[in-house]
Amino acid sequence: MNTANASLPPRGALRYLSLCVLTTLYSPLATASEPEPVTTLQTITFNARQYTPAKQTENVRHESSVKVQQADLLNQYLPTVAGVNVGGTSGMDQHIYIRGLGSDNAGSALKITVDGVRQPETRGFHHAGISGLDPDLYKTTEVSVGNNSVTLGNNAIGGGVAFTTVDAQDLLLPDQKMGAKVKLGYASNDQQFQRSLTTYAKPNEQLDMIVSYGERDSDGGEDGKGNHIQGDDITIKNILAKVNVMPAEGHKITASYQSYDNDGNYPFRPNIGYQANLPNNIHPGYTNNETYALGYEYKPHSNFELNSKIYHLTNESLSQGLRGTTPMRIATSGKTDGMTASIKQQLTQHHGDHALTHTLNYGVEGYKKSATLESSDITEDATSVGVYLQDRIELGRFALTPGVRFDHYKPSERLSSDDYNQLSGALAGEFKLTPNHSLFASYTQLFNGPPLPETIHQSGQTFVNKDIEAETGANKELGISSRFRGVFDSQDSMSLTAKVFDTQYDNKIDRLTGIDCATGNTVTGGQCASYINAGETTVKGYELSAKYRLNNMRLNAGYAHAKSDTEQGYQLNKDSGDQLNLGFNYDINDRFSLGSAIRHVKGLTRRTSATAVADLPSFTTYDVFGSYRPSALPQLTVDAGVYNLTDAYYYEHVSNTGDKAMGRNVKVALSYQF
Repeated sequence: MNTANASLPPRGALRYLSLCVLTTLYSPLATASEPEPVTTLQTITFNARQYTPAKQTENVRHESSVKVQQADLLNQYLPTVAGVNVGGTSGMDQHIYIRGLGSDNAGSALKITVDGVRQPETRGFHHAGISGLDPDLYKTTEVSVGNNSVTLGNNAIGGGVAFTTVDAQDLLLPDQKMGAKVKLGYASNDQQFQRSLTTYAKPNEQLDMIVSYGERDSDGGEDGKGNHIQGDDITIKNILAKVNVMPAEGHKITASYQSYDNDGNYPFRPNIGYQANLPNNIHPGYTNNETYALGYEYKPHSNFELNSKIYHLTNESLSQGLRGTTPMRIATSGKTDGMTASIKQQLTQHHGDHALTHTLNYGVEGYKKSATLESSDITEDATSVGVYLQDRIELGRFALTPGVRFDHYKPSERLSSDDYNQLSGALAGEFKLTPNHSLFASYTQLFNGPPLPETIHQSGQTFVNKDIEAETGANKELGISSRFRGVFDSQDSMSLTAKVFDTQYDNKIDRLTGIDCATGNTVTGGQCASYINAGETTVKGYELSAKYRLNNMRLNAGYAHAKSDTEQGYQLNKDSGDQLNLGFNYDINDRFSLGSAIRHVKGLTRRTSATAVADLPSFTTYDVFGSYRPSALPQLTVDAGVYNLTDAYYYEHVSNTGDKAMGRNVKVALSYQF
């Protein structure tokens, strides 16, 4: 039984109360001229409030790329970022991959946070996903494509994704102190009915608050050939409650609560697809995340900012079905307790006509993660503490960013009896050839401690490898970024970014099955799993992005190529084909906008062992969408679109071949703010 549902209101009452939805968390975009590019060297940002092109930072409007697309799963918008893929077709088996690195049976290579809270890194069951996240709740999504900063730390070899939720001030209309937003949405493919209600208030300058509740009901949907996918009788519930208190100038205290609850009839092994689990392996399952967080921010002036947070996150999941003829019930629970504290400080010294600027970023992060299997009395845990210091030094056309980090990691005693202490460094540089053209480069050392073992194998099914080493390595990047004006018209602007990367990491950790529980050797009929170091792995590639803007028209394009090479001469099992993204948006006037998106993934042959060879076919998807606000009722917004317009039959290269993607889907949403 999912006890997390016990405190929620009855479904009928909620349907009556919340006729419509919350998703107008995204305010209209300002049309001011674009500022000068800024190098951040580690992030690509979806931003709802501003449009700021930057070197190695791709800024995509949340207003057009997420809200109008009406995304309800990460795979519906994150792959628009060059180098990012999302595996899984349901909320039960979502996995994010950056350059082929992400979550697998041997742990996670990405740092995923919501409002600074680390999301669960525990693996309950290797056929299920790790992320229970709904894009409706976010105002920004920041994607670190590759690890280029000491601020990311442990479990971030491939980079990170940071989601930020909406605040009351993002929704309040001019001169409004309190308000509400409702939304009603429908999607044809999976017959999804969405509704939500968001209330928010800012009675004075010392207090603001927001409370949001949303539900989605669906039947799972169909692929491009009409075959059923995902699950049946699915209900997803989301809650966000947040209060900001500003007791004095420069001080801010934030208390928040978030809940994600997904219940439905799902495949026992969600990642291999609905059809592959037929006829007897579709059973009730659920996943639930709850987060409590308390934060403090101190910003006395623009050159100093302190941010700190403590949090407690719990997650529960259930998969049940048949393994052969044996009934299986895999119920797991986990929790993560953590804290973060960081300071950003800017210091400027003048030397004649030149100014030397130091932008310091230093802080500490600590967290403890644990996992428990319902049928076992064992709880496994791991603890991580990291401190870092980074300084961006700017003088004239040059900028240099050195950084250093120290991590202490204590893994599960059932996996390793050793603690890991790692000192890592990073160095990034930028040279402005002209005010609009820059070269940039970075070198970052990497560290990844051994993960918690898969929870399903807690009951004596993990052979402890006391010689296992942490994953280490380095990520190197080199690129150029340019900006142009008046390319085809006196009013237009264009930005281009191109970069190459080389990520190498040693002692790659893999999980092996069929292990003799006493000796650790691979044997026929072995009942244990073990974690080993599989040697060196290299991931190389390049990424290109371009943006063009003329008045109310915006075009963007991105191309990504990444290929891995293991010590044994094979590829990682999540290598994907080259990916091309094309996007178009046009604001006809202040009430009506249109857009389209094209995504093409090239086919490839992926060899992951001497006998495992997969021929992955290419695929192309087309989306068209629009948004309308009637002049007679400006508080009403109508969003509509057709996604996978050609009803393509395909699967993501980072998904199992049987986990087919959704076919053509028509979505309509009405939102009203008052």
